[in-house]
Amino acid sequence: PSPASITWREQVCEAVANRMATKCCTKCFYSLVLVIVLIVILASLFATPRIHSCELHVPNKFSAFYDVSIALLNYAESRGWNALVDDLWSIIVSDVFDRPPFNISQTELVGKHLLMVGGAKNAPALRRAKQYGAFITLLDDSRMESYAVSRVHRFIGIENFGYIAAKEPEQVLALVEGTCLKPASESSHSTFFDGIFTLVEDHGPLTSFLAEKLGLLASSYQSAQRARNKFLMRTAMSEAGLTVPKFALVPSPSHLESAASAVGFPAFLKPAFGVQATFASRVDTLDELNATFQRFQSTFDAEK
Repeated sequence: PSPASITWREQVCEAVANRMATKCCTKCFYSLVLVIVLIVILASLFATPRIHSCELHVPNKFSAFYDVSIALLNYAESRGWNALVDDLWSIIVSDVFDRPPFNISQTELVGKHLLMVGGAKNAPALRRAKQYGAFITLLDDSRMESYAVSRVHRFIGIENFGYIAAKEPEQVLALVEGTCLKPASESSHSTFFDGIFTLVEDHGPLTSFLAEKLGLLASSYQSAQRARNKFLMRTAMSEAGLTVPKFALVPSPSHLESAASAVGFPAFLKPAFGVQATFASRVDTLDELNATFQRFQSTFDAEK
């Protein structure tokens, strides 16, 4: 063979070898990421799972581990292994290396000042905001200051915040205005804030109220109030022509019998306001409905 043909064959072999090496490295990387994820999942079998500050009870963790593994495989089959690895890698980058997981939108938040309503114990959210270069003013109960003061730009604490947020939003607005507003030059409000948000379902109405008063983008206050009140929400859906389950308001024990007649059994009794199925119970008879209502009334104070 001529020297030219040898050189050509060598180049082809080198290109093939490089391509195979690249594929091998890619597969090794994917395998490493999946192994790390499986190790984390296995480790979670011996830890108490949490969502924010709430502990979760998982009756059968090994069954849950199997379900999570199947869910990951199904995700990979539907979206592709590259998408799965990218998502898992973004979690590792954020939680292990403390870096922004999605660079595509990082510049949109750099230097922005956001008003966060509630959620002082939501460490992932506060960490993510810092990773993206955003400044957070956190509005929460004064007892929460120790959880978040080192993670935010400013902390505004209000004693008995849950009650004040629901019953006296004007008082919250006055405190925010007195603490954070710049002197207005041409408009009624000139604020430090570029946006407002909440990760706490209870504070949706307050967030919308503050947004409207401060000229920030959010759902309307009326919409937020309806979304947080199960009776108002179902009434609005029914008036809009949507199909909803039978429902009735029970403002006092004297309304229990008429509500039962309107809804029928079995039924669910739950507060108009509430999250995570707190104080929600199935009832199958009028006697059970009465007993459950009395138990709920004796357990919590609806005004607080």
